[in-house]
Amino acid sequence: MSSGFSLDEDEGNYFDLDDILAEQQKMQISFNVDIPGLGFLENNPGGPLHKNEKVLMPYWIIMCLTLIPLSDDGNIFELNYPKCFNKQCLNQLIADPTTVNLYQLCPYYYQLGYNLLNVAQDSFSLSEILYNAFRKRIPLIMNYSQQVHISKEKAEFLRGLDESERQLYKIGCESVLSMKKWINREYGTLKIAKSLNKSRLIL
Repeated sequence: MSSGFSLDEDEGNYFDLDDILAEQQKMQISFNVDIPGLGFLENNPGGPLHKNEKVLMPYWIIMCLTLIPLSDDGNIFELNYPKCFNKQCLNQLIADPTTVNLYQLCPYYYQLGYNLLNVAQDSFSLSEILYNAFRKRIPLIMNYSQQVHISKEKAEFLRGLDESERQLYKIGCESVLSMKKWINREYGTLKIAKSLNKSRLIL
């Protein structure tokens, strides 16, 4: 099972459980028009969902709503950032991203942020903040993955990794183990292929 934020592909994997969980993260939106038939979302079965009414919806539904055009070329809804992306949290990421517990904010923090970029109007600033946060955290993640000793600071930092960072940390730990096995010759001895031996005899 991979993390929600794919390291190899731009698009999520339809059959990946982590991608599914990431797209289930709810966001608050308010509609700019009345929506017929959705009144049940505000305890009004059979009626419309009224304009400016705020509702929580999973990301995958919100993405579907972005495909609905309006006659005046406006947006059918306005998106309110989730709490984990409010001004206070983003300011903490800007100040010192290595001290922020991303897992506590959202286990799929980067994936949720990536999803927001598809629907948010000011996506450029959010993109820059996430990029800089990841760039500053990744050296520490790789550094800790090479260390056997677990200090208090290391344990606290690792608890705050989101799912994609945990995947990278696991890869780092596995690379150390592979290197140790190679140094200790636990992978076996290299042998010359029989075909090469035959060619030497001919020469």
